[in-house]
Amino acid sequence: MDFIFNGISASSIGIKVLNTKRSILPDIRDQYETVPGKIGSYLFAQPFGDRIIEIECAFVSQTADTILQDARKISAWLSTNKKAQLILSKETDKYYMAKVSNKVDIDQTLYLGQFSIQFTCEPFAYSLDDNIQQFTAQPGATQGIYNNGTAETNPVISIIAAWGDIKNPKITLNDITFLYKGTITNNSQIDINSESFTCYKGMDRDINTTGGYDPAEDSILALIDGEFPTLQPGPNSLIFSCENGVNADIKIQFKERWI
Repeated sequence: MDFIFNGISASSIGIKVLNTKRSILPDIRDQYETVPGKIGSYLFAQPFGDRIIEIECAFVSQTADTILQDARKISAWLSTNKKAQLILSKETDKYYMAKVSNKVDIDQTLYLGQFSIQFTCEPFAYSLDDNIQQFTAQPGATQGIYNNGTAETNPVISIIAAWGDIKNPKITLNDITFLYKGTITNNSQIDINSESFTCYKGMDRDINTTGGYDPAEDSILALIDGEFPTLQPGPNSLIFSCENGVNADIKIQFKERWI
């Protein structure tokens, strides 16, 4: 067993993983209200809380005197001021966004040091690679998009005017409609980011850095009507339409997420 945190694997610095503990579900934050005279209670469903992953580790130093030196190297590796990627060896295609949340006490026996790391993680596991799909959409036609994850995810959708000007383009993803009340000129595009709730003309996309766009690019949020679309687990349907009936190239980019 092994794990990678902040780009460095435990095995590469001489750490052996003894055990990994993680809950099936993240923290459940639902609230229940008891009403006199009513059987049971009212449920007020809440979003998931954090997920805790605990990893028990050990390392062997060359001498009993060098254990503290080795421990300082480990502490430098684990010390971050923000969340970093945590990849477990049994799921190398997924990562968690995590930060160490305990002080990591070391139990020393001669040359052996043992310790337990507690990571506080965002509730979902994310795919390491983006799922990118691109197609030419005819107005009114339905395009299927499959999300292999078990949780909804927020895509970046690009509408590209590869076939002429597009007037008042509209995207309907499942039951959510997103309308741009303007014209995408020929050979240009708009980018709808449901992760950061932004919409730009031809922004330089990076869905891992939400909102990190060139400020010189023009935001078109003032010309938007509707909701930012999301992808549900499993099959999804996307319908493109526009006022002047021109085809559009659609690019959809997202990270699959798992509970």
